Amino acid sequence: MNSDRRPLLLSPKEENHENNETGMAVEWPCAACATLLGIAHLSMGLGLLAFDVVTNETSETAFAATAALAYIICSVLSFIAARRLDRCAQLLLFAFAAFSALTSLSIFLEAAVVLNRLCGQRACTEGRDLVHSTLICIALTEFVISSISMIVCYRSLRNAFGVNTVASPYSTLIVGDYTTLERQPRPMRNTRAKSLL
Repeated sequence: MNSDRRPLLLSPKEENHENNETGMAVEWPCAACATLLGIAHLSMGLGLLAFDVVTNETSETAFAATAALAYIICSVLSFIAARRLDRCAQLLLFAFAAFSALTSLSIFLEAAVVLNRLCGQRACTEGRDLVHSTLICIALTEFVISSISMIVCYRSLRNAFGVNTVASPYSTLIVGDYTTLERQPRPMRNTRAKSLL
């Protein structure tokens, strides 16, 4: 029963299914890895946002604010996915991790092109090289974190994880049932071979 001490929003809601089983929220076995990835996404997002606010006049990058918001959204979705096993949250995390990887790649390419223009044969000019080098490091780090998030989500969506209690994020990535990731090839029809005979 709901009361002031136990409000409706915090009490677990039971749903009756066709089999008369109650559908309670199930915790994701990869929750520790998702929490660690959420912390990494959040720190990279806030770090990039602060770095962009301070150095935007120098760097003039176009994607930093968008990428920082995408990283922060990835962190929120990672924390949501860590609390409960929800296919929709994992699909959203996969989609935003892919978007974060693309924005990281665009920041990397933009900063690399500007850095190549600034640095000639003799030396780098204008002192902007440090800003763009930092952007390259941030973009590559977030690209790796987003790629790991996509791998963990994909394996979880395909039920290929093999951990019940996570010892480390590495065990979440490595241990698992890889047969669920296999796809059977379509059988080929020999229509051409029959026509030749």
